[in-house]
Amino acid sequence: MNKNLITCPNGIPERKKEWYVFLAGPIQGAPDWQFDMPDIKNVVWLSPRRQTYVNFDYEEQTLWEQKMMSIADVILFWIPNQKEKVAGREYAQTTRTEFGEYLGRGKKVMIGIEDDKFSGYRYFVTKSKQYKTNVNNSLSELISELKEYISECEKNKTVYFTSDTHFSSDRALELSKRPFLDVDDMDLKLIEKWNNTVKPCDVLIHCGDFGDYSKIKYLNGKEINLLFGNYEYKEIGNTSSKEYAEMLKAEYGFDKIFIKPTKIKINKNYFVIGHEPIETKDFSDKNGNIFCLFGHIHGRQKIKKFGMDVGTDSNNYMPISIDDVLFYKNAIEKGFYDNEVFVQ
Repeated sequence: MNKNLITCPNGIPERKKEWYVFLAGPIQGAPDWQFDMPDIKNVVWLSPRRQTYVNFDYEEQTLWEQKMMSIADVILFWIPNQKEKVAGREYAQTTRTEFGEYLGRGKKVMIGIEDDKFSGYRYFVTKSKQYKTNVNNSLSELISELKEYISECEKNKTVYFTSDTHFSSDRALELSKRPFLDVDDMDLKLIEKWNNTVKPCDVLIHCGDFGDYSKIKYLNGKEINLLFGNYEYKEIGNTSSKEYAEMLKAEYGFDKIFIKPTKIKINKNYFVIGHEPIETKDFSDKNGNIFCLFGHIHGRQKIKKFGMDVGTDSNNYMPISIDDVLFYKNAIEKGFYDNEVFVQ
């Protein structure tokens, strides 16, 4: 069995650095193809097929699948030829529901069907065309598509920003009026939207108020860097800022910690990252103030004359890319917005 295979009900052993691929498709009546996946560099397979079904718990199974499909970077659907009939059950009946659901939720979905005479084949082909993907006819083709996708992403790695995730915070859920069922649902949806956007090869800069640090375990990013927000400062207690920063790196796996607003350079562009919106005169260069990327205000005004809110509440609960930041920076600096946008 592949050493990079996680099977239900096992969890993620350490901070996520690899590509996680969920092996979706029928289990009942299907061959156990999930145990024969190839060893691909930096790929971890997530299999809902258990190694044993002794003391099987249906609720545990469905919750595990929901969590892992949310965390995954790719959901790989493979529908092999049916091995045996299961009384009272349509072959791949759950797979049909999951396929439509996760396409609609913005996951990266890949699909393969061994036999084009499969009863749901036309549905899968039609939906795949609508979402600009294709249906493969063999598992080897499906794996080749996966390898090409990962290779392309790693060629185009980039930088993302976010802020004020406030993982596991009842207060953030209530006061920011986030559209989630409860805190657990909020955490899982924030993780899913993060991993749908940021790839394992990308860099993420978080501008403070992270929340439950244990959630970093599930999040994508070759580097996840954190700027202290007001909540990080509240948590420091009797230790020093530097000591607290070192603890966050050692215990949770943050890569860099910024203790105060900092000037950074990305692709020849300078920015100031700050938790709160700040005028950047102290960081100015020959061209004037440097564009500020901030959080703290939870979407109450996305753009200001001197910068923009990169917080999760301002950006559909997703990190925002450097390319999108530059789009807004250019629009602000060239006066593409009416003055009424900035009325105080």
